[in-house]
Amino acid sequence: MKISICIPTYNRSNNLNNCLYSIYKNRKYLDNVEVCILDNCSTDNTRKVVNEFKNKINIHYKKNIKNLGMAYNIINVTKIAKGEFIWIIGDDDILMDDSIYRLKKMIKSKKNIDFFYVNAFSVKSEELKKKNIKKKKIKKFGNVKKDEVVNFLDLINPNLSFDFLGGIFLSVFKRSLWIDNINKIPKKELLRQKFSSLETTFPHVVIFSHSFINSKAFINSNPII
Repeated sequence: MKISICIPTYNRSNNLNNCLYSIYKNRKYLDNVEVCILDNCSTDNTRKVVNEFKNKINIHYKKNIKNLGMAYNIINVTKIAKGEFIWIIGDDDILMDDSIYRLKKMIKSKKNIDFFYVNAFSVKSEELKKKNIKKKKIKKFGNVKKDEVVNFLDLINPNLSFDFLGGIFLSVFKRSLWIDNINKIPKKELLRQKFSSLETTFPHVVIFSHSFINSKAFINSNPII
């Protein structure tokens, strides 16, 4: 398995449906790609949505017996993954039709890179409902003008990553290094009230800082999500 797309979700079945459909539209490139979904005890139609795509996409789905909070769900969805690289995206994120093709090409051409920082378009939900999205309504998250290789710690420069790597959907990373450091955050920290600490707000950034401090990162300027 090359890429694991990990989706933590809770009670947003309509968003998840759009997200999975965007992955399905990449079906020509989904060999060696899995989709891992961890459902944080949803009470809506999440399971039904997943079942509708199970015969179309390689999906691994698990549901928590109770809601364990956002941070815990983000961390635990990666434990389902088997891919060489992990891409954690939100259930409200939408891939472009050639996202997987371009991501695979990126990974193949940069064999010594452990961390890929990809750009994204920011589109308001009301725009997505229209048949033709006006280009002037679309903005890029990152201000990077060209692709480049940097030291991982350079990514905290707000001119490169405006939110100090907070946007989890912008990061594709080597699973083995992540797993080696996944327990740097104690379980009790992850189970605290949402947004009460760095660990419960941006748990991935804490693990990134341990996992990739000595790594090179590749910045992709052309949005893929």
